[in-house]
Parts: sequence; C-alpha cells; structure tokens
Amino acid sequence: MIKRLIPSLLLLSLCLITSVNAKTITIVWVSMDWDADSDGINDSQEWVDKLTDEGYTIDFRPAYWDELTEDKVVELNAADLVIVSATTQSGILSTDATESSLWNSVTAPMMNCCTYVLRSTRWKWVNNGDASLPNNNGDQGSPLMQVIEPGHPIFKGISLDTNNQVQVADPTLGSGQCTFIGTADAGNGTLIAKTVGNEWLWIAEWKEGVEFYNGSGTYATNLRMTFSIGGHEVAGNGRDVNPARGYNLTDEGWRLYLNAVQYMLGISIIPGKAGKPKPADGTRDVLRDAVLSWRPGIYAATHNLYFGTDFNDVNEANETDPRGVLVSPNQDANSYDSPGLLDWNQTYYWRVDEVNAPTSPGIYKGNVWSFTVTNFTIVDNFEAYDDTDNKIYNTWGDYFVNNTGMTVGHFDPPFAEQSIVHSGRQAMYMRYDNDGTVNEGTDYEQSGTLLYSEAERTWADTQNWTKDGATSLTIWFKGLLAPGSFTEGPPIKMTAGGIDIWDTADQFHFAYKQFSGVGSITARVVSISNTDPWAKAGVMIRQTLEPGSVHAMIVITPGSGVSFQRRTTVGGASVETTQAGITAPQWVRLTRSGNTFTAEYSANGNTWTALASVDIPMLLDTYIGLCITSHNVNAACTAEFSNVNNPGTGNWQSQDIGTESNIGEQLYMVLQDNAGNSAIVNYPDPAATNITAWTQWSIQLSAFTGVNLQSITKLSIGVGDRASTQPNGAGDLYIDDIRLYQP
Repeated sequence: MIKRLIPSLLLLSLCLITSVNAKTITIVWVSMDWDADSDGINDSQEWVDKLTDEGYTIDFRPAYWDELTEDKVVELNAADLVIVSATTQSGILSTDATESSLWNSVTAPMMNCCTYVLRSTRWKWVNNGDASLPNNNGDQGSPLMQVIEPGHPIFKGISLDTNNQVQVADPTLGSGQCTFIGTADAGNGTLIAKTVGNEWLWIAEWKEGVEFYNGSGTYATNLRMTFSIGGHEVAGNGRDVNPARGYNLTDEGWRLYLNAVQYMLGISIIPGKAGKPKPADGTRDVLRDAVLSWRPGIYAATHNLYFGTDFNDVNEANETDPRGVLVSPNQDANSYDSPGLLDWNQTYYWRVDEVNAPTSPGIYKGNVWSFTVTNFTIVDNFEAYDDTDNKIYNTWGDYFVNNTGMTVGHFDPPFAEQSIVHSGRQAMYMRYDNDGTVNEGTDYEQSGTLLYSEAERTWADTQNWTKDGATSLTIWFKGLLAPGSFTEGPPIKMTAGGIDIWDTADQFHFAYKQFSGVGSITARVVSISNTDPWAKAGVMIRQTLEPGSVHAMIVITPGSGVSFQRRTTVGGASVETTQAGITAPQWVRLTRSGNTFTAEYSANGNTWTALASVDIPMLLDTYIGLCITSHNVNAACTAEFSNVNNPGTGNWQSQDIGTESNIGEQLYMVLQDNAGNSAIVNYPDPAATNITAWTQWSIQLSAFTGVNLQSITKLSIGVGDRASTQPNGAGDLYIDDIRLYQP
C-alpha cells in the first residue's frame, strides 16, 4: 500500500501522473544469512545497497527465510513490498507444507527472485517440479530475454531490439549464468518474459485472487511477480559462486528491475524522471558543504533545479511561478553546489525537473526530496582511513609514539574496524593493556610501557573548537563484558557472557575440578537470568579447556526447557536432547559409566527423569563442574546453584572458555592547546570499558578547564589512570563519530 502520494505534473501538454516520495515506502528484503566468500557481508547486500541508493527504505531480514512464523507474517503484511531474494534455499520447504502456506498467506505485494521456490513441490506457483541451469549460450554465458508483453509497464524506457529481446543478465558477473524454471507455462498468471533458446519462464505475474495454476490450491493474496535474478543456483546449497546468487544484471537489466519494483509498489513508471538523489531522500546529518547530485532521466537535455526550505514552494513551483526556489534553470550538469554553507540543523527540499531533448519533448516533473543538515562538526568519523596511504595508526598515535599501553588498529588489513561500527563503514579499534607490556606473544610486543593507555591525534594547525558556536564534544564508544565469575558461597553464584555452548566451539564460564574415572555430578540450579531463552546453566564433564572440546552437559534454560547437549568429536557439531517446559529451580545430574553419559533432571532431588544416555568417547582424565553462558554477547547471565555434589579432586577453579572480555577500566579524554595546557575529563562509570552497547559520551567543552578551546592541537582518548603505579587490566575498545555539537 502506498502511504503518501505527491502530485506531479508532466508539463508542456503531457499527461497528469502520480509519483511517490520513496522515503515513505518500506521494502522488506528476505534472504538467508549467507556469506559464501567469508568477507563479513551478506551475499544479498549489494542488492539491498543498490535499492537503498535509489532512495528506498529497505528492511533487510537476512534470517527470516530460515523459519517463518505467524508473528513474522504480521510484520511482512505491514510492508509496502516483500522481495524474496535469490539468496535462499528452497530445500527447507520440501518437507514443511505449513511453511509454504505461511509464505503464501502474506498479504503484502510480493516479488520472488528465487527460481526454486516456484515449483509445485514448494510454493506451487508454477506446475513444474524442476528448476534448470542453462548451459552457456555461445560466448554470452547468460541468455537473452525474450519479451512477451512489450507493452507491460515494466518495459517503459527499456531498449528492446527489433525482436523484442534485451540482454538483462551480465555474463561477466559471477558464473555468468542464471537459473530458470524448466517451463514457460505461467498457469493462470501472465507470462511477461522468457529466455531465448530454451524458452524458460523469466518474468511472470499473478493478480490478486488468482489460483496460480489449475489444481495448485494456492491463491495469490495480493499481486505476485517472479523475476529470476542472481548468479546461478545449485540444488542443495547454491553456494559455489562467490557471492552466492549475487548481483548479475546489466545496466538495462537494473533499469528493468527498478521498473518492476515500482510496478509492484503501484508507482507510475516514468523513465524520463530524475532519480537516485544524493543525499538520499530523508537523509539526516548532511554536512553543510554538501553537493547535490542525481541520475538524469534518459531523455534529459538540461535540468531545472528547485531548492528551498518550504515543501509547498518546492513542490508547486514551475518556470512561470518559480516562487524563489528555481535556483538553477536549464543547467547542464546533474549536480548542484549551493553557494555558501547550508544552515545548521535545517531541513531542505529539492526537486529536479528534466527538460527533455527534442526527440522526447516536454518536462518531467521530479519527486520532492529532502535532507536535514547536521548540527555538528566532524572531528573524526574514521571513514577516510585505508590500508595503504592513510592508515589509521599513522593519524592516531599509540604505544609506538607515546609508550602507553594502547595499540590502535588491527595488526592486519583492514586496519580500521569495519564490522563493529556505530555509523558509516568504519570505526577505530583499540587494544588497551595496562600491565607494562603490550602485544605479548606477537611481533609487536613491547615492554616497559606506561601503566595506562592513550590514543592521540595531533594537528599541526591549531583547531578552533568554538567555531560556529560549538559547546560540546561527543564520542561514541563500545567495550566488552567483564570476564565471567564464580563465587564458591554458599550459595554458589556464577556470571558469564558468551555466544553459546553449541555448534563447533563454545563461549562460557566454567567452574571445575579435575576428575578421573566414572561417577556423577549433581546440582540444583536455583535460578538463571533471562539474557536469552537459550541461556544455559548446569553441570558439565569436559575433556579439555579448549573451546572445541568434547563434552557432555545437562543445563536449565530460561525459556527452552532442560537440555542434554554434547559434542562427541573435537571441533564437531553439537547435538541435543531437550524437554521443553522445564524451568529453574531444578535439579540436574550427569553420570558417566565407561563412555556412557546419562543426563537426568528432577524437581525435588528424589524422583529423577532421564533425558537420554549416549556414548561419547572421552579420556578418563577430565574436568567436571558447573557451566553458564548468556547466549548474548552484550549481556551477562547470572545463575545460582545449591546442593552441588562434585566428585572431582582439589579446589574449585574457574575461567572463561572461548569468550572475549574486558577488565573494567576508566575511560577519559584529554584536550591540549598550543601552549601545552591540558585538561582531563573522566567518564562517570569507572568501568566504562565493560559497556557493551554503543554509548554516546557528551562533554561540555567548558569542562576542559584551563585549555584554550580556540587553539586545540591534541586530543587523547585514554583508558586507565595516568597516576597508577600498579599493573592493571587489558581489553578491546571501539571508538566512532567524534563530533563537536552546537547547543
């Protein structure tokens, strides 16, 4: 459903049309969470980024394909358009008719890009059980598209040859091949385009209420379209091309795909209009010296640019009534640099009307776009650093410059942080180590460093930080949880972070004794905090203290029941036997007899229920004890135990296994002026490095007492205590978006 319409007039005796301000449209993009080339980027991301560049709001759901629920259907129904990516795997539907029914129940318009789900054994859109991978078509590798319905709105502005054919797939991208359903029969739908040669369905649509094909039993609950895109698919996993089913369209193919998106959204397709605004429509925090640019309409000869602070003026102005906002009529360039700086914190509206060449005379009135200028000045947003000429550690000095315990940047490229960021593409990663030696065990080890850590940036030219009325300095930072803990009690209490005790490697806190032979460990899990339904606390027998060790455990969870989980080979996958509906307080017992491990639970410690008994090859000498994981890297889980009977020998020992953690330390900032005057301001929480969410720290510039704010030469970000004489902790810290704000 279109949420907001803006009237648009096609001037000079052209017809009246309607356009949509893209910022009001939400497209949900559904895919699997695939990263075939292991670059940290979802294989669908390029599609999402390109649609975002066109001004659409994309709600990227990379895990929705794995399991669709009724709650998720409600969310999808609220979208203006749902696009199912080619980066999906239809095999999960092969034995689950309910899942297919849920997908077909979505009431929002839907465009499907995955060939395999069309089949009569999946969604039942096409009466054919096969999907076929075409062989290379001569030198092209990707077939031509044969357009069956050239008058369909999606072909407006698309250059078809005399045979109504067009090259949509780019044979130079990915495998150079596509996947198509092995038929051209769209059933009760409309075949819009097919492949040349094999004549396989490429684009088809089904109107609301139509049964997809006779006998399907599946009906279109809204407009449905299939448009096969993405590098070729392979039955089973489809991930033999990197990235899997990635972007593979020609320029003409992309224009066609955009037309299809507009058609599915109910937007009039006007190829002569300007598009792809920069700044993107609705963007906030635009810099004051921003240059506007756009993609010209395909017939444009010149451009009329309307620009101002009043929406109505910009929307309604024209050549005969410019209203003071026609700032650049009939300009040649598809960009505009406003004279002077834009106003702080001001929302601007702009519109580009395309004045067409004589071959297609007229003026195409453009959409009204908007952006809002920032109310801050950037000190450093870390976006400019690279791995060659502008390395981050050459601008931000660390131990190599100041002999403190700070190391700036990663050892290997990319040196700037590109995964854990607050905004943009990059942040600054820092490692603090306040024990007198940095980077132990690496080629960068250095001893005799100071017992505090600082990263410093200096300026050769003094910086006036009061310019334009700035009054505060802000910085965004993120740390890691504190290490897990064990208190012997009574009562016994444990805390831990960690992703999970699962899959091929574990992250948790373990309190243990050494154990040899056979026997049982018993404990009552009194309570466990709900950091996740799959947080876990219980008893464990473990071969080694390595993350991928063979082990067996029985655990209580906050919301997933009692579970007997184990890993039977080093680094192998974990398996489980789970009984839902069991919560703390609950007794758990794990017994080893030879290589047979038996897991039991009890509400009272007298009557026991066996979950399972399994054989796990394990050496006689093991570690036995209590385990806890939060299943949430941003939250610490707490559990309490009682009635622990541990047959192991020696004293209790405890440690984190597989987790990354920070020793809590003070975070501070230092400003220095050109006369050498400096002042330090501490963050209010003395253990700031344990804050796991991105946190904004705002400091009034007046807090830097005695510093000339009009002549700043150095900014330092520190961890620890400059006056410390004792070794302290170490950890990781992420910094982003250092800014000066107006009031």
